[in-house]
Amino acid sequence: MRHAGVDAATAAARLALQDRVPEVSAVVTAQLGEEFAGIWWDISTGTITIATTGRPVDFGQFDKDAQLAGHLTQVTVRHSLVELKALSAKLGALAEHVEGVVVAGVSLHANSVLVRLQPDTAPATLPADLASAITSAGDGVSIETLSSPATVHARRGGQASSGDRQV
Repeated sequence: MRHAGVDAATAAARLALQDRVPEVSAVVTAQLGEEFAGIWWDISTGTITIATTGRPVDFGQFDKDAQLAGHLTQVTVRHSLVELKALSAKLGALAEHVEGVVVAGVSLHANSVLVRLQPDTAPATLPADLASAITSAGDGVSIETLSSPATVHARRGGQASSGDRQV
């Protein structure tokens, strides 16, 4: 039986690999320290992706692990997870009482903090302190204007998910 383009054996192998994300995360987080920028299970490629701000991940300890072999990838990004979480907390505090603005948290894939605006909220109408913080963060912030009014529940200082499992 096939579902979503994969057979049962492939699906089982992917689920087992996906379950290893927390273990791999603990190892690479300890290895990279403040250069760690996130880890996620990439549904489209069937790999565990590790983001770092520059230092290469030493995958040596995983070389003899048949389940992980060939399923770990690294991407280099600009902002560390520590930096993005601090920025998310700062923007969340500044936006807490601003109507039409939600700081949704860290988007690992975009390597930025996701700020969502209701359709009737123009960036030019944001309070000066919030607008200044967003501007000074540069590419550390992604602004998304919702296509229709919605009630948005935020995890202030958390992580925004795009569908892949994030740790």
